[in-house]
Parts: sequence; structure tokens; C-alpha cells
Amino acid sequence: GRVLRPSAHLVLWMDKFCLVTGAWRRWLDCTIDFAAVDMIAWNAMRFGMGKRTRGTMEYLVILQKIPTRADVWKNRSMLDLHTEQSDRDRHPHSKPYMLTDGLIRALTNKGDLVVDPCAGGYVVLEACKHTKREFVGCELNPAYVELARTRIVGAAPLFTAEAVG
Repeated sequence: GRVLRPSAHLVLWMDKFCLVTGAWRRWLDCTIDFAAVDMIAWNAMRFGMGKRTRGTMEYLVILQKIPTRADVWKNRSMLDLHTEQSDRDRHPHSKPYMLTDGLIRALTNKGDLVVDPCAGGYVVLEACKHTKREFVGCELNPAYVELARTRIVGAAPLFTAEAVG
């Protein structure tokens, strides 16, 4: 099976509540093979899903599998604050395409496998297709799987839980 190679990255999206309460740190404390190496704030330019703590900002905590190495980050010009409106027609929690594309280019090589366990609007799949990366993603809602199937022509095969199970 495939595993995250040494010095590879894991990107965690979180809202302000998760960030300030340290909920993500409890997870990190249980995974001794990762270290937090960076963070990017995303200004979505509109309020989130009705929770006061989400506001207009979300945060990406970037973890690196030990041993950490600075030379694997390919784009050092990415800003700590990214402003981009996402396409909520894709999914209520849709993430910003340009930021996603930039992160994939900065942290992976052509042909690498990118995994998105909460694919939702399939922004990561679209960015992987554009940057020539392989993609594996999961989505529980068949309606979003079908929406991705119709929007991203020629992409990796999409399966529902029923098709796999």
C-alpha cells in the first residue's frame, strides 16, 4: 500500500474554533511522525456556514512528516494570507482553487499522488488534473460525486460507496 513518504506534507483545513482551542494539536500529539511547519490563513470574503467562530477566515495548518526538510517546499513566494472567493455552487465548504493549485505545485511533483479524504466539490481533483498529479478522494454524498462527474470531464474515475461496496 501507499504511505506518506518521509518529509511529505499533510494539509489540515480548520476554522478559528479548532485553531484556538488546540483541537488539532491533540490529534498531532497522537501522531509522532508529524511536525507543524507552516500555516496559511484564507480570507473567503464571506461568512462560513453560520458558525460565529468561522467568520470569513479559515486556516490551513501544514504538517510535514518527520524528518522535516525545508527544501521540499517548491514555492517560497506563497503569502501567509490568501484572499479568494470559492465556488459554493460546487459544495457548501468548497475551498479556493488558486490556493489549492498553488499548494499542490509547492508540495508535490508531477505524477505524485494527492489524497483528499473530504473531496466535497472536488477542487483538489480539478487542481490535480491541471497540474498532472494523481488523485484519490472520498465523498459521502452521492449528489456531490455526480456533480464532480459532470463538471470534470476526463478526470479520474469516480465511484460511489455503493459501487465500491
